[in-house]
Amino acid sequence: MPRERDSERPTKAAYFAAGFITGLVIPLIESPVDLFKTKLQIQVVAAKQSATPPLYRHVFHAGSEICRTFGVRGFYQGLCATVVRDAPSFALKFGVFQNVRRELTGAGWNGNLANFVAGGAGGFMFWALTYPLDVVKSTVQSVDLHKHPPLRYWECVKGLLAGGGIRRFYRGYTPCMMRAVVANAFQLVTLEKSRALLQKL
Repeated sequence: MPRERDSERPTKAAYFAAGFITGLVIPLIESPVDLFKTKLQIQVVAAKQSATPPLYRHVFHAGSEICRTFGVRGFYQGLCATVVRDAPSFALKFGVFQNVRRELTGAGWNGNLANFVAGGAGGFMFWALTYPLDVVKSTVQSVDLHKHPPLRYWECVKGLLAGGGIRRFYRGYTPCMMRAVVANAFQLVTLEKSRALLQKL
């Protein structure tokens, strides 16, 4: 893969800006998928606790029932919370990945190893500082709109604080971080290897 000349490289800040912009756009696709997943997970827990029959049979049934009941707008329950999570998360992930990789390859590191370490660092930063935002997002999306009105963002934050303090925002943090570092390390190595192969075609 040919090396970029310094004059062709984006600035360090540009990588963070590009990630931020990506995080503003991705929720338009990601938010409905996250919503369906959250609804399915919540009903499994409810069934175990109170023998409540499941409302949705599978992800496609969840999508069709939500659309039938609430319209297309129902797909975007928690959209703002998803944007609040994704914009800084993607800025950190891609900004850290690209800048760490640039520094490591500039220091003579092997390309695959540099991508692996940079990918792990990007994955770590994706969640390290924004995990509490994901907790808020998931809580907003878990509200059953058949029984309750939509939950406002700051009402959700205050409710979580009242229910468990700052620690409430970090339940499941350790396993999430373990998965994020390894998964993103392999993810971004695969991305760069695929890009290199495609450039040879």
